[in-house]
Amino acid sequence: MTGQEHGLRDVEVVDDLGSDYAYRELWALIVGISSHAHSPWDLRFAHRDADELAKLLKNPSYGGLDDVHMKVLLNEQATTAAITRALRSFLRKPARQDLVLLHFSCHGTPDPDGLDEVYLVTHDTDPDDIAATAVPMREIDFAVEKTLKAERVVILADTCHSGALGNRNRSTKLVAPSAQVLASHLSEVGKSKRGKAWLMSAEASEVSLEDERWGGGHGLFTFHVIEGLKGGAERDGRVRVGDLFTYVDERVRKDSENRQHPIRGMEQFARDLVLATTAHLSAEEHFQIGRLLDGMGRLFHDPRRLESASEQLRWAFDKAAESNLPMPRAAILHGLARLSLREGDRALAAFDAALKAAGEDLDAAADARFHRTLALLDDGRPLGEVLTALDDFLSRHEADPRADCAREMRRRIETVERSRQRALLIGIAEYQRASLNLRGPTHDLKILSDVLVERLGFLPADVRLLSDAAATRSGILAALADMARESNPDDVVVVYFAGHGYEGTNETYWVAHDTDPDTGANALKGAEIHAALRAIRSSQTIALIDTHPNDNYLDLIAADGGYTLVLGASPGEMAYETAGDAEVPEPHGVFTLALVRVLRQGAARELRTCQLRDRLIEEVRRLGYQPADSEAPPVQTGPAEAIPRAVRRQTPKVIGNEDQVLFSGLPDFAELFRFSRNRGFARMTIGHVENLEQKTRSLSCPFSGFRYGLGRAYLEQGRADLAIPLLEGVPPTAPEGGEAGLALACSYLERDREEDARRALDAAIATRAAPENAWERSALDHLRTLVDRGIARRRALLVGINAYVAPEVPNPGGAVADVDALNAVLVDRWGFRPEDVTILTDAAATRDAILAGFRSLAEAAREAPCIFAFSGVGSTDSEGRPGIISVDSRQRPDLFDDIDVEELTRIAGPSAPNLIAILDAGWTHTSTEDEELLRRGRCAPSNVRSRIAARDLGSYRELSGLSLGIGRTTIYSESLRVDFTGRSVVEELLPDPEPGTTAPKLQGRLMHALTSALRRLDPDHATASAWLAEAFVSWTDPNTKQRTDDPVVISETETDAPLFGSSASREVLTALRRVERGPIAELVPRLKRLIEKQRRPEFLLNLGLAHEALDDRDAAIDAFEDARDHEEATSGIRAEARYHLGRVLYERNRGTDLDRAIGELREAIAQDAGLTGAFYYLGRALRDSARRNLDDLAVQAFRKYLDGDAPLGHRDEVRRWMNPGRNVTTSTL
Repeated sequence: MTGQEHGLRDVEVVDDLGSDYAYRELWALIVGISSHAHSPWDLRFAHRDADELAKLLKNPSYGGLDDVHMKVLLNEQATTAAITRALRSFLRKPARQDLVLLHFSCHGTPDPDGLDEVYLVTHDTDPDDIAATAVPMREIDFAVEKTLKAERVVILADTCHSGALGNRNRSTKLVAPSAQVLASHLSEVGKSKRGKAWLMSAEASEVSLEDERWGGGHGLFTFHVIEGLKGGAERDGRVRVGDLFTYVDERVRKDSENRQHPIRGMEQFARDLVLATTAHLSAEEHFQIGRLLDGMGRLFHDPRRLESASEQLRWAFDKAAESNLPMPRAAILHGLARLSLREGDRALAAFDAALKAAGEDLDAAADARFHRTLALLDDGRPLGEVLTALDDFLSRHEADPRADCAREMRRRIETVERSRQRALLIGIAEYQRASLNLRGPTHDLKILSDVLVERLGFLPADVRLLSDAAATRSGILAALADMARESNPDDVVVVYFAGHGYEGTNETYWVAHDTDPDTGANALKGAEIHAALRAIRSSQTIALIDTHPNDNYLDLIAADGGYTLVLGASPGEMAYETAGDAEVPEPHGVFTLALVRVLRQGAARELRTCQLRDRLIEEVRRLGYQPADSEAPPVQTGPAEAIPRAVRRQTPKVIGNEDQVLFSGLPDFAELFRFSRNRGFARMTIGHVENLEQKTRSLSCPFSGFRYGLGRAYLEQGRADLAIPLLEGVPPTAPEGGEAGLALACSYLERDREEDARRALDAAIATRAAPENAWERSALDHLRTLVDRGIARRRALLVGINAYVAPEVPNPGGAVADVDALNAVLVDRWGFRPEDVTILTDAAATRDAILAGFRSLAEAAREAPCIFAFSGVGSTDSEGRPGIISVDSRQRPDLFDDIDVEELTRIAGPSAPNLIAILDAGWTHTSTEDEELLRRGRCAPSNVRSRIAARDLGSYRELSGLSLGIGRTTIYSESLRVDFTGRSVVEELLPDPEPGTTAPKLQGRLMHALTSALRRLDPDHATASAWLAEAFVSWTDPNTKQRTDDPVVISETETDAPLFGSSASREVLTALRRVERGPIAELVPRLKRLIEKQRRPEFLLNLGLAHEALDDRDAAIDAFEDARDHEEATSGIRAEARYHLGRVLYERNRGTDLDRAIGELREAIAQDAGLTGAFYYLGRALRDSARRNLDDLAVQAFRKYLDGDAPLGHRDEVRRWMNPGRNVTTSTL
């Protein structure tokens, strides 16, 4: 086999050495010994050094050596006899014109008896008889001098592991090897060889270092040998011996901080000996960087990383082609990156190039042909052309695993022609209340029905009009129900509404013909409209709404879509009518007129959602109405006729898949495929995932990875119950089998199926490839530890006291009822086991019992979700510090025995991150003597026992100096804030939260609100913030949107964490995410090598993001600053660097770096307003800097973020912050 056949380089067979040092074939003998029969000598990574070097030389891009040309001896294989046999027999094979590489990664030692001899320590060397059982260097000398015919020899010795031998306490004393002695032997090896070179890892008395820091586990010396051969030491496209030795020497000295100094020697003829040409090596390096950037872009749903990946992959493909070493896989991955970016035309070009380069590589050809069909669909090519491409794929690759998917795509394309297009058009110009009458809807129905029939091919019989007196509430709901009943899964359905609508957060939305505008009677609620549209069976449902936006309805579709919404105006705007003019004499809705004009343009049937949005905005502008990004003055109030067109804002808005072909019944296979590649699960909403699953239920064969993606996304959203059946359906042999197994193990653990979790994890680890780096190994080990440990069960301590002993303490009437109701909902709905709920009521609720139970609960809260609830009487000490009163408190006049809140805080400490505490008591002192009001106020007089100091009573209590946070989240009644009032009511007659009961009970207002909310919420994916918002919405005045009372909530962590989800549960998901980030650890050193050669700002930006993904925020900040300040940075790169810098500064230290973070984020937005995520972080930073009060700038930033479709997720979180009626006062975000 020639070197050319190996893929090494173009060489010629020579009879003499010549000045170019060409050689015919490469041979290698590689030895690596970590494991010894004498275990105290064991090393950690010597075998990995040898194995990785062998893998490199086996790779066709680096040498392509087969087992004939390479002998590898690792650990137990590397006995003295086996090494001697290889030296005497294997080295007979190379010819004179060949090059031989000898590599030893093992111990080396001089003769312990002081003789002038050096040995290589083998696996079976006897520490008591080294001279007889190790391999002497003279054996290597003899092999190279006498056995080996080849004139070119390179010897690499990573052998000076002096620390491993010199410190052993054995009967025969072993001494550290002398580097000079070993160097002398190496210099004598093969004196007659004109092309000889050797490199040893360390000088005398130095340790040859090894650690996980280098490539996930290598000797420092061999790690840099491998990196140099990969291209780190290249010059003019070649790696020469002299350059390699210099590269290794410099980097070993640097990384060891001058504790290790390699020794080298070479003949003059060997210095310029070419070990490798690097055009293909450089192409391979760029391919690997592109591959890893593509993975990072998909993991974080980052289009700009996909762009960067695409650039690297294109470069790799072109560079490989220049070396006549085609790399079709680079073109294929380049095309996939472009497909992920929704650039079907560029993806198609890449797949065509890959197909041309594939040659006899049938796997690459199959990849290119299959993905080419998706690119054709994504590029909007005629379906006939797509069918031809599918037929070509199926005829050539019938046995390919994707053939079933191709057949499914073909079948669905053929059925498109047989599907029906249906429309329900609703327009109300005349109302029962004549003052509501409009002029445009009647004309709107006519022009829209005409364009549907004439331009989009709807049959007249399939277009139903519902107008005026027929469009009552019942008439509209009946028509929507008819559409749901009559439609089929392959149909395209259009539902249109033109008429009045309620704005803002009102639950009612569409105004029907018979709606009473004063009371809202007979109006259609947003929830009703949303449910009716979701019930329609179709391949594509499009809702066209020409009325004012309704925030409540928009929240519903954002959280749980299922159809495409095209809205006449954006939130905060009006939907206008035209008065008619010479061009269009009849009045119309501005939106509808613009829509019809767009649909009358060419290729309406191929119109995509994003194209429709852009063209609508432009048509509305042509009609004289300004979009939201216009520089026109703000909208004026008053009748529409009185507002000049130049300042009327109307911006059509689209919610749905931007790349969907609107009026086609064909499933968007390209979008489904994009989802199957996507790994940015944290940024998906539950509605998005459910919508995708619903769309694919009629598909018999979704893409590989699609089931895994759905299951993993459900797990990320806290829906392990939905994730499990999907992940169980992923075959272990599938490309995603290992990842699906890890996610399945975590899902089982979330559902308390610990044995299933362990079995799934074992199977996943056996299936997936071994971790490539220390980060991934560490993350996988941590995940294993968490799964083995399991997630502790939820626990609760519930205390309710109605009957106190001390006369001065008022007796509440509803405290025990509070505890009973909370216990019932925790057990019935939230998975608490009865035996894990401790209840102390009345006589049982002594001080000792409460504190003992609380200590036990706080200990359990280290791992498990726990809740402490107290319903009873509160009070303060003489200095105003709040506390709770046990049933046996205040029995002795000389003893202070109330339970201070600060005492509970100290017990819980920082080690109870899973504890939620509810204290429904009173702390407001009242001047009334009414016993009933005193009882309902649940507040006893201040306890002045043992404390004499008095305090000045004001209207409101200062809380800032008090330690009030008990565990993760603590909730107090508003009474904690109010110091003194004429009357204070903590409990009252309220509806029983228990289902099936109607009689009101005396209960605590706080406990009733929280318990009732627990009854309403879905336990599988409720968050703490959703619980608080749901609990206190009833305390909000519907007109002012302000709460009449405001509970005090102390939150030590994010309230968007799962409710009653333990930190251990969250830790499992975090560990899974860390495993998924494992490949990024391989990207960092590759980017650093690339930056050493080309210090481009985009490379620095990528490096910063990789560092951040691996939790090294300081290194990330340095890289972002370097990218920002680089003289060649474009404005776009500089803006993105500022965005990520500001984001990381905010997340690293929200207190110290806030001002700096705000400055960077503002600059980023000023340079590139398309960085929507920057608005989110700017809003958060401004919110924090304003001491958590929403100011105007924060609101503006959040609104910009929502207008940009919330690309990072967090939509509900931001809406809660912006809606004061549903916001809860907290001490942190």
